[in-house]
Amino acid sequence: MRHTVYKLLWAWEYDKEEKWLNEMAAKGLALISVGLCKYIFEDSEPGEYTCKIELLDNWPSSTRGKSYIRFLEETGAEHVGSMLRWIYLRKKTSKGILDLYSDIGSRISYLKRLQIFFITMFFFELGIGIMNLSIGAFSYNRMNTTNLFMGILLLFIALMCGIAGFRHTKKLRTLQREQQIRE
Repeated sequence: MRHTVYKLLWAWEYDKEEKWLNEMAAKGLALISVGLCKYIFEDSEPGEYTCKIELLDNWPSSTRGKSYIRFLEETGAEHVGSMLRWIYLRKKTSKGILDLYSDIGSRISYLKRLQIFFITMFFFELGIGIMNLSIGAFSYNRMNTTNLFMGILLLFIALMCGIAGFRHTKKLRTLQREQQIRE
């Protein structure tokens, strides 16, 4: 039987989203499709699957993205779906652990990619938000509420992306220190 769940999770909550997907799998609901705030599950054995979410360097539809997804599928993982550059994977627990970054070096590389993503999004959203606020406040001597609302929303998203970038910077520094200790 299929179950559709609508849930709003922001991009910077990918670890919370991944944890939730694994909790659903532990309850016997296997992820089969993703959309914007939409998750489709089907009944399965409790704990039959584990899920992972990963931010790709490229779009999943690009040649490099497709090649990487094929590589993951050769290891037993299934590509469930994509949202922008994020891919959703699942793997039967009987086929082994779905651990994409098992060593410190690969985890550092992935955290750098996430850090760059969130910091880039911070500056992009900040710029667009400021532009919307200025258009809303100074258009034809009257306030444009749509632009003001969008500006405030985009500044909020910028703030959240900035916080996510800062958190990834802290995680990155911790892993880099750990790597230096091990060397």
